[in-house]
Amino acid sequence: MILTKKSLDRLRSSNFFCAKLTNEQADKLLELFGKEPATEHPFVWDEEHIWFTIRKMIDY
Repeated sequence: MILTKKSLDRLRSSNFFCAKLTNEQADKLLELFGKEPATEHPFVWDEEHIWFTIRKMIDY
């Protein structure tokens, strides 16, 4: 999964955890996960890793 602004906005409007993110935190998430992680397979971020980071950001 590569996080885009559109997908993050959708999550922030429909998900309880993502709704708690501040604009600064959302920008940081886009900075971290908005690009391909590496040139090796897999070419996308693990969705569990993204959710772990979101929970960590909101101190859940």
